Amino acid sequence: MGYKLAVCDGRTTVMDLELGAAGTFVDQWYKKREGKSYINFGTGVSHELARAIVLDGHENELGDAMDARSTRTKSGWSMTHPTLEQGNKIMEVMDAGLREGGISVCSTLGYMRYGVSAREVFEMQKLGAAYGRPAAAHVRYTPCSCSLAPV
Repeated sequence: MGYKLAVCDGRTTVMDLELGAAGTFVDQWYKKREGKSYINFGTGVSHELARAIVLDGHENELGDAMDARSTRTKSGWSMTHPTLEQGNKIMEVMDAGLREGGISVCSTLGYMRYGVSAREVFEMQKLGAAYGRPAAAHVRYTPCSCSLAPV
């Protein structure tokens, strides 16, 4: 986002609480903006990018929403039910981001509805709560939300 334009529009703060940054990249995400930004900024720790690192073997250098385009060339992040070990690794990647200053845990659940279990979401929320951080989720098109039945 163009921070200069945001200032002209009256914004004082921009937060990425939908996709966020990979947990292993949060510190670098902040350093990339320090001293250059015209407004306040912050990022959450990305559930999607943590899954892409663990389930699809993407590099840890996944810093922002533009990087999601490269992770979406594979489908493990969205379609795979992780093993216990993989699930623990996903949480470890997210934990690293919370320790580096991520202000929330965030998940694009609407794009990975076939691969994420309620248990995994609970563990993600529990991890955020352990740091006193909120959880945010993009939930459009989750199962049953696009029913054609009349309301």
